[in-house]
Amino acid sequence: MFRRSAKDDAKSKEVERQMKEEAQADALTVKLLLIGAGGSGKTTMRKQLRCVYGVGFSEEERADTAPIIIANLLDGAKAVVEASFDSTICDGLTDASSLAAANIINKLPEEHPILEPEVAESLIILWSDPVFRKTFDNRTKFQLQECWAVYMEKAMTYPKWGGPDWIPSVEDCVRARIRSSGVVEEEFEVEGATFRVMDCGGQRAERRKWIHFFEGVTAVIFVADLTAYDEVLFEDRTKNRLLESLELFEEMANNKFFSTTPFMLFLNKKDLFEQKLIKEAHPLNITGLFPDAPSEQNVEEGIKWIEDKYLERKHNIKQHPVYVHVTTAIDPQSVQYVFESCRQIMLKKALEMAGL
Repeated sequence: MFRRSAKDDAKSKEVERQMKEEAQADALTVKLLLIGAGGSGKTTMRKQLRCVYGVGFSEEERADTAPIIIANLLDGAKAVVEASFDSTICDGLTDASSLAAANIINKLPEEHPILEPEVAESLIILWSDPVFRKTFDNRTKFQLQECWAVYMEKAMTYPKWGGPDWIPSVEDCVRARIRSSGVVEEEFEVEGATFRVMDCGGQRAERRKWIHFFEGVTAVIFVADLTAYDEVLFEDRTKNRLLESLELFEEMANNKFFSTTPFMLFLNKKDLFEQKLIKEAHPLNITGLFPDAPSEQNVEEGIKWIEDKYLERKHNIKQHPVYVHVTTAIDPQSVQYVFESCRQIMLKKALEMAGL
């Protein structure tokens, strides 16, 4: 009869111990899927989570982000210049100095990672031109990244911002816009639990890749842009962005893969929504597509209406609720508050999935 030696028993116990530790580690790993239509703020949310809970941005990483920020700034300036000559938006630049400045900006190559004095001066001239500013005020009629106006204001302090010795701030890096492609993963720890965040590209062409990441997901965060009600898609100027987001939410919230998965709806960009609705006086039905929208320009009523538009597309909502939170992804305190509100739900689900 074969008898196990004490050495074999010790080895077996060690294997069992390691397996138990791995199971516990897996149970405390939250696989979080971050989805939403293009431009909703998913990537900003991921980067903000990195700053709040993870490693943040080192000085070297911030310096490496400078060319991306300059590209955002110059691409936006070109977009406004082009739109200023669109008769449906504005009447075109007429001032001689502004036309010369626009010519300098338009001649810049697509990849132009530095901001020379001549270019900075051209931006300053354009930003003071009333036609250029009127075009900017009509930005919902063309594609302009939301970070652009912030960068443009900061560029007015050149060379302090954008000069040869400038290193972007953490906030500059969080705002920097790169159209998401594929799935970008970010991992960080909160009180002993590992959170693996998967940021999925939101453009239509990117969404077919999402399904490969559905299995084994602990929780889903769908990020929706509150300001999308009067905007159109980057890839399809005939499609309203809110309608596109609602259709995508309906598809994802009722997907069989997520039938028992905690599903969270982050209504993002509250700050910009308030600015658009109140300060810029863009009513919710400015496009004529939403006749049931509140006619009064009230922020809370507007947010509640948008929330209801999403929730009415969720089937069996009583059996499988959607957790709704209003966020401002660019604000670290807002992101931390909302994430802390969701963290226990995610951890509970992770433990259930591990059978603990």
